[in-house]
Amino acid sequence: MRDCYSLLDQIKLTRCKSVVAALQYAKSRAVKRWRELDMRITDAANEAKDNVKYLYTLDKFFGPLGVCDPVCILIWLTFLMSI
Repeated sequence: MRDCYSLLDQIKLTRCKSVVAALQYAKSRAVKRWRELDMRITDAANEAKDNVKYLYTLDKFFGPLGVCDPVCILIWLTFLMSI
């Protein structure tokens, strides 16, 4: 996850944007490939962020089950089933 965000940070740097602008100005064929890669990286980062939110939500509900005794688990599961 950290590497993904590091890559996104690098893409947002002025140096990177300047190189892409120079390639666009030169009408390089690499710009099309760059846009595809940039879009795929951004989509993957957004999906990873959504997955992390989902996992934290699951942990909030199911985390207490790991530290409960059997009676507490039964009560907690009853609560979860009613949601």
